[in-house]
Amino acid sequence: MAKVAATGSNLSLVLCLFVVLSCLGSKLPFKLVSLCYSFTEGQTGPGSQRQEVKGQANNETFVFCNNNTCRAIGVLGRKVNVTETWQVQVDALQQGCGLFNALMLHMMRENTMGGTVHLLLTARVCCWHEADGQFNASWNFDINERKMLHFNSITGTWTTLHPASIMLLEKRKKNTEITTFLQMTSQNHCKTWFQEFKSHWGQEVKHTDSSKAMIIIPHISVLLILLTCSLLLLLSGGSSAMTG
Repeated sequence: MAKVAATGSNLSLVLCLFVVLSCLGSKLPFKLVSLCYSFTEGQTGPGSQRQEVKGQANNETFVFCNNNTCRAIGVLGRKVNVTETWQVQVDALQQGCGLFNALMLHMMRENTMGGTVHLLLTARVCCWHEADGQFNASWNFDINERKMLHFNSITGTWTTLHPASIMLLEKRKKNTEITTFLQMTSQNHCKTWFQEFKSHWGQEVKHTDSSKAMIIIPHISVLLILLTCSLLLLLSGGSSAMTG
């Protein structure tokens, strides 16, 4: 009987180890946390004009626009490139390029940055889910890598972060097209795109950072299995001792 009990104990140990290793070797699906779009307009030097848009999911670029041409990048980009949402997104991004380019040219003509010859405007919108499930979005505006304005789409409030941002804020108020675009993108488009692209974001998306791709996250179920195995082994050991 002692031999039978010992054999059962060994079998339990082998089965437990197999299940634990299987769980540890699996990866949890990656979750879409944030969706952001950066519009960059202006000059970086004499005769150097820059106009581009970069769309990023979890900080990974999946769409890039330059000279009114947008292309898909990476696995997620190729997946959503065939959806109807893709073209709606491209149309909106191209519209934003035109609006921000006109704003930048106007600022350059009026020299609103205190004598700075070359101006580079970056407008970035991001949307995400809060911990309580509420959807949030915001805009940030930088000029020559200096933070200027912040817009919270939930509260509808603007925060000035630099003295020169007052002029930028006033120009934004006078341009109803830009105001409409900012509100539509942060309160409507970004949320719609987020929900659409979330269904395409999963384990098949290859991260550019290999360390992220190889992260192994243990399930809470693994801990339960370990506890169960410990109890089985304890009981098996006790029964073996009694049999012996």
